[in-house]
Amino acid sequence: MSAAPGADDPGRVAGLRFLLLGTLTIVISLTPYSVDAFLPAFPAAREALGSGASTMQLTLSAFLLGIAAGQLVFGPLSDRLGRRTPLIVGAAVCAAAAIACALAPSIEVLLAARFLQGLAGSSGMVISKAIIRDRTAGRDTVHFLAMTAVGSGALNIMAPVLGGLLTERFGWRGPLWFIAAAAVAMLVLIVVLVPETHAVELRETRSRWLGLASVVRHLRNRSFLVYVVVQAGSYATLMAYVAASPFVYQEVLGFDGAAYGLLFALNGACGVLGNFVANRFLRHLGSRRLVTAGLLGSLLGTGATATAWLLGAPPWAVAICITLSMTTINLNGPNLVGLALNQVTRATGSAAATIGFVQFCAGSLVAPLVGLGGTGTLAPMLVTMAVLALGSLLTLLASGGRGFRAAASLGGGAGT
Repeated sequence: MSAAPGADDPGRVAGLRFLLLGTLTIVISLTPYSVDAFLPAFPAAREALGSGASTMQLTLSAFLLGIAAGQLVFGPLSDRLGRRTPLIVGAAVCAAAAIACALAPSIEVLLAARFLQGLAGSSGMVISKAIIRDRTAGRDTVHFLAMTAVGSGALNIMAPVLGGLLTERFGWRGPLWFIAAAAVAMLVLIVVLVPETHAVELRETRSRWLGLASVVRHLRNRSFLVYVVVQAGSYATLMAYVAASPFVYQEVLGFDGAAYGLLFALNGACGVLGNFVANRFLRHLGSRRLVTAGLLGSLLGTGATATAWLLGAPPWAVAICITLSMTTINLNGPNLVGLALNQVTRATGSAAATIGFVQFCAGSLVAPLVGLGGTGTLAPMLVTMAVLALGSLLTLLASGGRGFRAAASLGGGAGT
C-alpha cells in the first residue's frame, strides 16, 4: 500500500500534529458533545414536551440516523469536490439546525431538527477522518485517530456536568443553546484553520450516484468489512449505555442530576485515560490485541454490573462496575477505524463514510431498545451491551486469519 500524500513529509505531519489536528479534534468533539450535554435534560424535556422515555430516546436515534445518512453524502462528496467546501457547508447547516433544536416547540420539531443537525454535523466527523488519512498512513493513521479520540474525550468530559448545570439554571433548552453556540464557533474555526488536503489528481471525478459506487466497492473488501462490523457492534454497546444512563443512574440507582453528570464525566475521563495509555502501547501490542482487550473488558464489566445489581450491592458499587465496562469499550473506536481505513488506498472519504454509516445506524437502532423494558431496571441495558460486545468479539476472533493479523500488525492491507 502506498503512503498517503504527506505521510513521509515531516513538515506536513508536524502541521497536522500541532494545528490542524487540534482543529479536527474540536470538530470531531462536537458530535459527542451534542449527545452528552443534552442527556441530563432528558427527564426535564420529557416532562415539558409530554413524551415518554422511549420517545425522548428517539431524539438520540434521530440524531444518530442523521449522522449515518449524512456520512454517505459528505464522505463521497469530499472525495469528489475536496475536503474544505463540503466541510464548511455541513458546519453551516449544522449550526442552523442546532439553533432550531433550541427553539423547538414540540417533540416532533425537536426530532426533525436533531435529525438535520446530525445529518449536517456528520460532515465534521467523516471529513476529519479523511483529512487525517490524507496526511498519514499505516500506524500513524491509528496513532493520530487515537490522539483525536483522547482530545475529543477530554473536551467532552465535563459535557454532562455542564449540561446538568445549564438544565438546572435555564431549563431543558439551556444545553441546546450552548450546543448551538459551539456549532457556530466550530464553523468559524473551520473557515479560518482547515486547508484543502485532498489533491486534485486523487479526486474521484468520475464517480456517479454521489460516489456510492465507492461505498459498495469498499464493502466488498472483506478485511475492511470485518472491522466495520466489529466497530458497529462496539459503538452500539457504548450507545446502549449512553441512551439508558440518564434513567439508570437517576431512576434506578437513585443519584441526583448533579451526581449523574459527575459519574458520566468520570466514565468519559476513564475512557480518555485508557485511550491515552493504550496509544503508548500501540506499536508493541498492535490494534487488534487492544480491541480484543477492550471487548473482553467490556464483557467483564457488564457481567460485574449485573452481578452487583442482582445481589443488591450499593449504588456506588454498581456504578464502579459500569465504569469498568465503559473504560474498556472506549479503547476500540480509534483502533478499529484506523484498521479499517488502512485497508483502502483511494476514496478514503467514502471509506470513512461507510464506517460511520454502519456504526451510527447500529447506535440509532439500539438507543430506543434500552427503554422498552421501562426505566426501573438495568436489564435491557445490560443484556443489550452483553450481546453486542460478545457478538463483536466473536466476529473479530473468527476473522483472525493470517492476512488480518498482518494487516493489524503493519497497519495496512488490501487496498480498494
